[in-house]
Amino acid sequence: MPENDNSEEAVFPSEKSDSTESTGRRESEQVRKQKSFSGSACILVVEDDEINRSMFTQLLKSLGYIATTVASAEEAFEYYKNHHDTVDCVMTDMIMPGMNGITLAKKLIEMTPKLPIIIMTGYSDHVDQKEIFAVGCNALIAKPILRKDLGAVIAKVLEKKEEKAKQ
Repeated sequence: MPENDNSEEAVFPSEKSDSTESTGRRESEQVRKQKSFSGSACILVVEDDEINRSMFTQLLKSLGYIATTVASAEEAFEYYKNHHDTVDCVMTDMIMPGMNGITLAKKLIEMTPKLPIIIMTGYSDHVDQKEIFAVGCNALIAKPILRKDLGAVIAKVLEKKEEKAKQ
């Protein structure tokens, strides 16, 4: 786990769940947290693959979030410059043509230091987690992403954003 308390490493469990009472309570708390942000949070998704963009849009909408998707880091940077006041969180693919996810994250964090950023990758073995968290990203998630895990990670980074805004 990185030393920077702004960062969270997302570790995804399998779809199997045990039937213990504590698991049920954890899931209930995750659902409560997801609902507390649903409908009002806008997630900017940066994904070069059209099928994945469509999938993320559907997943986010099913979780109650507003999804805005773009196909490149360059597009995301331009969009954010013009609409930064409407974006609550950025989910960006790590490896894309042109600017990569870490470079985008650095540029966005320069503009808005407390902006929650989630890095997504299908190549987790080739990712330098220390670098991701050192630049100020809040979570690293592996693709493919389960709906419940995506919801939990987004809720957690948005909750931390809200806590920091109150300070």
